[in-house]
Amino acid sequence: MSYESTSCTVICEKLKEFSPKATEADQTSFITQLVKAIGAKKVLEVGTFAGTTALSIALVLPEDGQMVTIDFKEDWVASGQPIWEKAGVSHKIKSIVKDAVQALDELIANGETGTFDLVYIDADKWNYPVYYDKCMELVRKGGLILLDDTLWEGYVCDPNINKDGRTIGR
Repeated sequence: MSYESTSCTVICEKLKEFSPKATEADQTSFITQLVKAIGAKKVLEVGTFAGTTALSIALVLPEDGQMVTIDFKEDWVASGQPIWEKAGVSHKIKSIVKDAVQALDELIANGETGTFDLVYIDADKWNYPVYYDKCMELVRKGGLILLDDTLWEGYVCDPNINKDGRTIGR
């Protein structure tokens, strides 16, 4: 695959047509660079939304790589599937449609402990501590856990924002 076809800027700009809330190009570029830098073969994403980050990661995974996504909204996951198919990476992506805590518990119960190279958490922010604890069991020793929106455009440092909105950052 050429650089031009996997450039996160190109991918993200095209994906903005499908989802204006898609992860920004600089974030996606950073995530995919980390995936490549650690030689990740198995990645977990908690919070699929429109599937744009899953697509970007799947594009840089090796051919035998696996991207597991979790989201509770069937229609959000379904909106990403045609994009994954068109990009030729749908065989790398497994979607789990259910409550994330339940899905993570099932992954742990099914022997997936310590098998993920990288975990990306981008779901309901109030459950981040629970997701993080469960993902600590799922990520391999030396693997990475990335948490989206932890700085939330600097709002976590603004004392004028209510405490609930700053919980993750503090």
